[in-house]
Amino acid sequence: MISINVLLTTIGRPELSSRMLPSLVNQLMPHDYLTIVSDLNHKYVAECISEFNFKCPVFHIMNPSALGHWGHESRNRYQNNLMGDFIMNGDDDDRYTEGALDAVRQYATDTNKLYIFKHENHGGFAWSTHGVVQIGNIGTSCGVIPNRKDLPTWEHFYGGDGRFYEKLSQMMPYEFIDFVIYKVRDTE
Repeated sequence: MISINVLLTTIGRPELSSRMLPSLVNQLMPHDYLTIVSDLNHKYVAECISEFNFKCPVFHIMNPSALGHWGHESRNRYQNNLMGDFIMNGDDDDRYTEGALDAVRQYATDTNKLYIFKHENHGGFAWSTHGVVQIGNIGTSCGVIPNRKDLPTWEHFYGGDGRFYEKLSQMMPYEFIDFVIYKVRDTE
C-alpha cells in the first residue's frame, strides 16, 4: 500500500485545529506521515497538534524565521527530504474532504506518475479544464506528487503553485482525477 506524506504549511491560524487537522486525523494511516512546517506561532501550532491522536508519525518543523510566500519557500526547503511514496500539500486554513485519502489510495498506484485531483475554491474548482496543467487551472493542493528528490521549486509569486505543476508535468506522466479532495477556506 502506498504511503502519503501530507505537507502542511502554517502561520498558526485557528483553522489549523478547527478545520485542517480534524479533516486528516481519521484519514491518515499508520504507514503515512504528517509534516507541519510553521513560520510563526510555533507554540500554538504544537498545542494544536497535541489535541489530536494521529495514527501516523507527525513531524513539526519550526522555521527559525518566517519564510513566507504562501508556504512556497517552506515547501522548497523541505519537500526533497520527506518520507513516503507521495507528497500532498495543504495550508492551515483549509481542509481535506471526507474520503479524500481513500480516493487518493484508490487512484494513485504508480509512484512515477503525478495525479491531479480537484479542489473547491470559493464556489469554483481547480482544475476546471481537464488535462490542462497551467497557472490558473491548478492549485497547491491538487497534486499527489511522487516523492522524488528532484522536485522543481515553488516560485515566489501568486501562481507559483501553477508554475511548479507546469514544470513537474514536464518531468513525468500525469493523470487528472475528477474527484474533489480539498476545500479552500470558506467553502463547506
